Amino acid sequence: MDYTIEQLEERLGDAATRLLPYLRTSKLVDSEAMTDLLETADLIRAKIGEDEVVPRRLTGALWSIFTSMLTEAEHARSPEAILNAAWNYEDRLAKIFGPRF
Repeated sequence: MDYTIEQLEERLGDAATRLLPYLRTSKLVDSEAMTDLLETADLIRAKIGEDEVVPRRLTGALWSIFTSMLTEAEHARSPEAILNAAWNYEDRLAKIFGPRF
């Protein structure tokens, strides 16, 4: 399916809504929500391609999820799983935002 940016933003929001509240309350990563988040990030990368500009609203949403994950890891007794998920997601962000050589 060929998504619009608006549809991808909605899909990103849905994944974040499933991932972050559960992460905040349980300090565990919902693997299904995380998979959806990573797939959505990949779709965003494919949609944006080599564009030099990422829409501001989308940029904020993408980075907010990442920083929320890092914050929750700081408060977890065993942060390894949260950090691993966050760094996996950060890898997707690097592909979206660059640098590109």
